[in-house]
Amino acid sequence: MNSVAGIPASPRSMHANAMADVHALSSPARNDVQTAFALHQAERYAAAAGAYQALLDRDPTDPTVLHLFGVMHQQCGHSQRATELIGRAIELRPDAAPYHANLAEALRALGRYEEAAESCRAALRLRPDYPEALNNLGLALYELRRYDEALAQYDAALEQRPNFAMAQNNRGTALVGMGEKERAAEAYRAALELDPKLALAHANLGQLLADDGKLLEGLAHCREAVRHGPALPAAHNNLGNVLRALERWAEAGEAYAEAVRVQPDLAVAHANAGLTLLRQGKAADALKCFQRASELAPDDPDVWRQVGQAYAEADEWAPAIDCCRKWIELKPRDADAHNSLGWACQSEGRHHEAAAAYRRTLELSPDHLDALLNLGSLHEELGAMSEAETCFRQAETGHPRSPMPLARRAMPARGRLSEADRDRLRTELYRPCARVARMNLLYALAHVADARGDYAEAAACLEPANALAHEQRRSRYETYDRDEHSRYVERLMAAFTPEVFQRLAGAGHETAQPVFVFGMARSGTTLVEQVLASHSQVFGAGELSFARRAMNTLPPAPEQPGDMAACLAGLNGADVRRLAQGYLDAVEELIDCERAERVPAHRDCPRNGGPG
Repeated sequence: MNSVAGIPASPRSMHANAMADVHALSSPARNDVQTAFALHQAERYAAAAGAYQALLDRDPTDPTVLHLFGVMHQQCGHSQRATELIGRAIELRPDAAPYHANLAEALRALGRYEEAAESCRAALRLRPDYPEALNNLGLALYELRRYDEALAQYDAALEQRPNFAMAQNNRGTALVGMGEKERAAEAYRAALELDPKLALAHANLGQLLADDGKLLEGLAHCREAVRHGPALPAAHNNLGNVLRALERWAEAGEAYAEAVRVQPDLAVAHANAGLTLLRQGKAADALKCFQRASELAPDDPDVWRQVGQAYAEADEWAPAIDCCRKWIELKPRDADAHNSLGWACQSEGRHHEAAAAYRRTLELSPDHLDALLNLGSLHEELGAMSEAETCFRQAETGHPRSPMPLARRAMPARGRLSEADRDRLRTELYRPCARVARMNLLYALAHVADARGDYAEAAACLEPANALAHEQRRSRYETYDRDEHSRYVERLMAAFTPEVFQRLAGAGHETAQPVFVFGMARSGTTLVEQVLASHSQVFGAGELSFARRAMNTLPPAPEQPGDMAACLAGLNGADVRRLAQGYLDAVEELIDCERAERVPAHRDCPRNGGPG
């Protein structure tokens, strides 16, 4: 779940600083500036801009007007112009601490974080007892990922002003960055005690609670955030996040749309909207959202994480890999990024790259649960069953409260699983657990029972497991239409006519190596493959996904790209040779790996840790 709530907000100090500047003026100049500033405060920005410009036309060296006009530009989102105006004011009056503090906010908005921090320090050298400047310095340090230093600045601001609610909120955000989520929740609650209407604190606390699985409590805070801060994009974005976690897709989409309406360049809201559309089965619309998000924030690793997740859910693994690599480029020590790269590579059949990515994940985070499970499943796919079991047992040791490692170990063990472990599977089903974990436990217990001839227990487990799998697909709009599938099969049969085979006879790869092709999923493929692979010169390989990938790379007919018959009509010998070479290359990569106990990759139950 991604959010902009973690982005701290500056205090509403710009107006306060500017007002002090106005009061310091002498009459009659004060009256003219007060008029312009009153328009500014009333958010009548066009009229205020005209008034400020008239004052500058009269005296272009007035530091007060330059400062105020710069503040207004910053508040309207024109940060570059704000730095020019406030910078000119500082040249004329370098001893004005508020000018330096406000320049820092404009620089921070431009991503010039080091300069922003230095501007804050300049303000503090002029006025050490300046909580707003301490808070702004914390904001700049936060953006530089120096969370502990940012926290120290917020603490110092609160020492000077104990009722500084926004600094308390920003404390919470720094603590989230440090991984101290319980202390962060305490800080957000403290901010709300100081200011119950502080929308950003509600949004931050709501997101934090939702991330901890407390969805309804988080939803209540996110709704309060929207009520008190309708113009705050983070409030709408985080409300969407919680609604999405509750699988209330339409409401989530409305929340993200409002976040984008309030701030059209909010990349994370575009990405979140894309995820929601994807769950509603609107892949084309979702892709547009993801493309827009990556255009708006090409240097935001969270955006690339989400775009990669979207491609993964659409089974578009090559672009998912590219997104993961971009994510890693931006956050090279993010263990989740390397794990997601491994998952994408594994799904694409690039097993060596997948293994390297998982190992890098475990170097960065030795007990990373998803990486251990995914590396185990990779070994399992490649027939290295002892290595797979080692990974699953390591995951059990590092995560004794998670049922997933035992379920994953039980799947390949089947009848070899100990009776004690079988009882543990049963016991785990009586404990509260997530839907995916329960589904995996049921499938694992069904496999073990089936291997032991206990068909009644196997059936009793498969029925609720299949119901959970169906509900999961339904919630993601991944429906199965039997009639539509029958029509698809009929189109395939109609497309692959005897004439097609006769025309392409002899085309293909010139290798003499025999390839056995047999079976559809669940038709006895595993049994036949094991019989064949028992011969010393036969290797059981050739994933089911390879055939699908080959079909997806058939050259489309220019005028009828979705018509299978038209596509095959244009297929020639060179195309067939290319497809054959691609298949053999993929199989050769498998042959290079360990050959023991190979089984086809049927995907009996969902794996873990896709991008995002």
